Amino acid sequence: MPEYLSPGVYVEEIQSGPRPIQGVGTSTAGFVGQTERGPMTPRLVTSWGDYSRWFGDVIDPPVSFLPFSLRGFFENGGLRAFVARVTGAGPVTSASNLATQDAAGNPIANNVLRIRAIGPGAWGNNIMIWVRNATQADINTLPPRDWFRITVLYYRDGIPVPFIDPTNPANLAHPQRREPTVLEDFDNLTAVAGRSNYVLNVINNNSYLIEADFFDTNTNLPGIAARPSNVGGASSSATVDLATADANTSLRVQAVGPGTWANTLTVDVAIGTNANTFQITVNDGANAVENYDNIPDADPGQAISLVNGTSARIRLSWAQVNPPNATVPSRPNDVAAAALAGGANTGMLNGTNGAAISPNDYAGSAAVPPNQRTGLAAIEIIDEVALLIAPDEVNGSIVNNFQITSELVNQCERLRDRFAVLSIPANQGNVQNILKPRDTSYAAAYYPWVRVFDSRTQDTRLVPPAGHVAGIFARSDQQRGVHKAPANEVIRDIVNRDLSPTIRPLEFHLGRGEHDILNPRGINVIRDFRSDGRGIRVYGARTLSSDPLWTYVNVRRLFLYVEESIDEGTQWVVFEPNDYATWARVRQVVSNFLTLVWRSGALFGARAEDAFFVRCGPDTMTPADIDTGRLICEVGIAPVKPAEFVIFRIQQKTVELAA
Repeated sequence: MPEYLSPGVYVEEIQSGPRPIQGVGTSTAGFVGQTERGPMTPRLVTSWGDYSRWFGDVIDPPVSFLPFSLRGFFENGGLRAFVARVTGAGPVTSASNLATQDAAGNPIANNVLRIRAIGPGAWGNNIMIWVRNATQADINTLPPRDWFRITVLYYRDGIPVPFIDPTNPANLAHPQRREPTVLEDFDNLTAVAGRSNYVLNVINNNSYLIEADFFDTNTNLPGIAARPSNVGGASSSATVDLATADANTSLRVQAVGPGTWANTLTVDVAIGTNANTFQITVNDGANAVENYDNIPDADPGQAISLVNGTSARIRLSWAQVNPPNATVPSRPNDVAAAALAGGANTGMLNGTNGAAISPNDYAGSAAVPPNQRTGLAAIEIIDEVALLIAPDEVNGSIVNNFQITSELVNQCERLRDRFAVLSIPANQGNVQNILKPRDTSYAAAYYPWVRVFDSRTQDTRLVPPAGHVAGIFARSDQQRGVHKAPANEVIRDIVNRDLSPTIRPLEFHLGRGEHDILNPRGINVIRDFRSDGRGIRVYGARTLSSDPLWTYVNVRRLFLYVEESIDEGTQWVVFEPNDYATWARVRQVVSNFLTLVWRSGALFGARAEDAFFVRCGPDTMTPADIDTGRLICEVGIAPVKPAEFVIFRIQQKTVELAA
């Protein structure tokens, strides 16, 4: 009770009515599987492009169907998906320790800027890290701007050899230049904590590939913030200086890009074929791989234009000990096997993929702290998930993959707030042998597989339909509501024409006869209606339950929606007085919510009282219930059932003649 102890004006807020119940989301999906790269903790993605930034592109289907399924989810109307990446046991994260320096440029012992890949796996070994001076660095200002620039290059299929710097405009026309799969460039960084361009904040908040921290390699404790020393680019390229007749000038031979690959190169200089000329030969080990002959002794500068415009391995330039030198450079002295040296790899190291994937990796462990959980165990604690998909539950390359299916359904039955979308395994051409994987109302299974385009191989692939169907669930929810059966809907993002008599949009072409066998078993069939101009459609909406009350997908999902909405919308009731006033408020808020559900067309009945009832009071609780702190509310709803069998009975009408 408020206290009024002294004279004055008291302004109070009072509750004007019952607290409304907000309907929960029904179309947020949870996907579990292997990806090209990315974090292990589940991450929300809202488009295929968003997924690609974090997890990469499609990968070989025998490894994982998840990227194909997730793309199908978004193309068919999905808007939100949590992705839980899984790997085999014991993976190692790639890392690189960048040396740091003080304001005078002196190395700081044992203090490094530690760079780690976002997520474990050998994929991180394909990352290169460069540190260079920032474009706005100026050590002469007060205070000095000793800023730096970190460039991150990722090559999905491995760092090219030889490596040609793709960031150098001079290499744009180089035949061996390869564009990185991902390029991240963080310029004008500082090691001063608290500033907006502080290196740790910029990288950790913006990079899709790496994360950074300062680390003391001696104590294994956090290190001090300091500028990392320059590394990568030309500073990590193998070089050798060839002497000339002028002691002050040499001809510098430098590899076209950084890396130890160029440390095997040697250069020969010898008399050319024509008189008064010389030749330069580039050797890789014992093999001569490039030769430039008949370079005039009187104009050795022609060697630079000739080699730099042609060579795939080296670049030439004049190097002077005490520049500038006004004299015309002399040709390099004859030399045999002058070795390039100093090439250094600037990539991440020591990442491994771990053991072969198993169903246990998909299940994850609930025994570890929540922020360290992976797989289905990590998805379980995300309340927003309403659809659960693991496309590789039918991947034959995973031993005992059927256990993944069991884990999916177990989670749905345990939490009772989500629904599993399953696929029937491939190569099931005899429909007589197809049986539902489990008796449950919390899952639905779809058959057959669908054909999609693989952008990486420029070919087509058969993939499980679960991801595409989950997108149809989301599309139907948004356009009509969760009460509408997600069936008789066109599947998008699949091949829609026959490429040959045996390469068609669906793994198997099914007619009504096969459908008559599968539908009573609870297997939802994808049918080809192109001959009728209706495309390829999902043509089933049954759960895997043998209970007639839970035959249809939309009925089960409507109950999940209502139950979860009431659960989240009535949390305020806990510890309220268990009396008539509270009971009336509970009845009111639940009735208001169900009235909205009825008006949306989700409940059957001409009047609200025909569509649902809400009871909360002496008729639902005994004195013993009240004494033990229980408030019991009984709710009944009449869900709309789909018109699965549309029957028109037509008969002849006898013409009656007027008398």
